[in-house]
Amino acid sequence: MIRITTYAAQLCTAAAMCMMAAGCTGESNGNTAVALAAPKRVIAAVDPEQLSVELRVNNQSYTAIRQADNSYVTSVTVPANRDSRITVVWTELFQGTRLKLAEQVEVVTVGDSAMTINFGDAYTTTGNGFDIDADGFSNLAERIEGTNPLSANDRPDAASLQLTVALPDDIVALGDDITLSATVNDAPVSLLRASAGVATASVPGFAAGVQASASVQINGSGLSLATAQKSLTLQLGDDNQLTIAQTDFDTSADTDNDGISNIVELLLGTNPQAAIDYNIARVQNAPQVDGSLSDSVWLNRLTQSNSLKLNRLITADSGENQVTTDGLLSAWAAVTDGETLFIALRIIDNSIQFDSGDMWWRDDAIELFIDGDNSKQPDNYDGLNDYHIGVRVEDLLLIRGGRSVGLPPNLVYELSAGAFDDDIANGAYASDLDANGAPDVGFNLEMAIPLEELGIDSDEPFGINVHYNDDDNGGDRDAKYSWVGRRGVDIDYLEPSSLATALISD
Repeated sequence: MIRITTYAAQLCTAAAMCMMAAGCTGESNGNTAVALAAPKRVIAAVDPEQLSVELRVNNQSYTAIRQADNSYVTSVTVPANRDSRITVVWTELFQGTRLKLAEQVEVVTVGDSAMTINFGDAYTTTGNGFDIDADGFSNLAERIEGTNPLSANDRPDAASLQLTVALPDDIVALGDDITLSATVNDAPVSLLRASAGVATASVPGFAAGVQASASVQINGSGLSLATAQKSLTLQLGDDNQLTIAQTDFDTSADTDNDGISNIVELLLGTNPQAAIDYNIARVQNAPQVDGSLSDSVWLNRLTQSNSLKLNRLITADSGENQVTTDGLLSAWAAVTDGETLFIALRIIDNSIQFDSGDMWWRDDAIELFIDGDNSKQPDNYDGLNDYHIGVRVEDLLLIRGGRSVGLPPNLVYELSAGAFDDDIANGAYASDLDANGAPDVGFNLEMAIPLEELGIDSDEPFGINVHYNDDDNGGDRDAKYSWVGRRGVDIDYLEPSSLATALISD
């Protein structure tokens, strides 16, 4: 009988195999009985209970029986004095999948006399089926390293990226009306908001030494707001931290090319998709400045659905006085006959206060801001055609803001609380109702200012904004509302840079 025995200390090394022939007995068919023992394999990661040996001799499959020493033994019959092809394949049942770990193929000749044949270092762990997740690392190599051979993202040279994105303050100020998207090496990743100003992502599946390039896109209201990109060469492991800081973002996206970024326009409440925020219509018949707002041009423009709302809360006292909803329904509009700018306001207010003396802004009062040439100079008024005009309820005099160039000499205005009540009574503004369906309380303001005195050219844009100071119970002002402006920021009285842009349209 011929006995073939193979030995190896570890499957991960190129081990020698040997065949020993001892005491051959020829048979009538010229074949030789051979006992084969597949090599022992000792690998900590491999479960010996799930390890199997597939044995083929001359394309015939044989069952190998595992011994106590983890070797495998079987008996086969091979032709004497001819080449015999012996194939040994080691497989492991891992997470329900049969993994090919290693294979050895030897061609030997079994003679009639005792012989020893050294198989040599002929193991292979590569080729068809030996890298089931196609990550470039053999099943055996991954089992030895303790990574998952069924997952391409878990590999011996694996590196993962921990991405942290610090959102710009202006983005945070927009609240939830934004969307974040990110890619790493052009593959989409999911960013999770860890807080109002921070988003994170954990991105596995890289090889150490690879450069990971992270790109972040921030959109809002269907517009691009900010982009950032940053790269990191990854090291082995999961400690690769890539932080995109606020200063890494480009926030200059300006869809309407008006010099004001999309982010700032959304914060101000101006239109980021049009350079002109308000087209002021020309009318053939100038409205009468009487505070009644009964002219048809106002009836079409001061309804709640069409009017420009004074609903941006830009200042609220932190004292005991509670901020009311006054101003949230207040509205304004403007028209021109080509020579004069007409402005109308309907102010919703349940309590009119007039007790602060020279500190007029602490009482119920309107503020009109105009930058005649739209220069919108930062830091200060230009001294040419930048106007800040105040009208305090129940006050007989117009008020010049501290930095205003002056008051237009031919400005006329009319305040009327009675006309406000009449409008509601006759159904002209039936939507001015409180939460209980009862008529709200308020007043009308109508103004007329020559365009020439404001420095407004009919063919050129100009800056404009309207504020309303609300005092409900005397003393300090309770709140201040505006048409446009950053919420919580009252700056128009200091500089005109944040005014909206208007143009007289034909």
